[in-house]
Amino acid sequence: MIINAGIVRLIQEQLNKLLGLSLSVDGDPGKNTMAAIASIELIPNEWNDKRQLIGAIQWICHKNNINAGTIDGYWGPQTEYGYDQMKMKAQTGHPPGPWR
Repeated sequence: MIINAGIVRLIQEQLNKLLGLSLSVDGDPGKNTMAAIASIELIPNEWNDKRQLIGAIQWICHKNNINAGTIDGYWGPQTEYGYDQMKMKAQTGHPPGPWR
């Protein structure tokens, strides 16, 4: 999985909301964004930046009651699902309804 600017913007928006920060929502995972992620106890500082960013997505999903699987820093089907749900919730205020 390539972490693109859209994913990073979602992370920055949610970190601002959940942690009461004022990060620039610019899509750049700079030092302030990474420092904010490092402050989350469930995301080990030993992980590389990409894994920490994925862990942040997983943590954000859990904080929004969206199941993104285990916070392990790996992008798999459950993280993909959680990210899609979170992206919709960020855009509309609620996750998409059941497809059936």
